[in-house]
Amino acid sequence: MLGGLQINRLVRKNLKIMIVLFLIAIAVFIYMIYVLIKPEKF
Repeated sequence: MLGGLQINRLVRKNLKIMIVLFLIAIAVFIYMIYVLIKPEKF
C-alpha cells in the first residue's frame, strides 16, 4: 500500500512536468508558425 502511494506521488509530479513541457512545446510551435506566416515583422 505504501509503495503504491509513493508511485502515485511520483506519477503526479512527472505529470505536472510533462504538462509544462507540452505547453512550452505548443507555444514554441505556434510562435514558429507565426514567424513563418508573418516574416516581415522579424
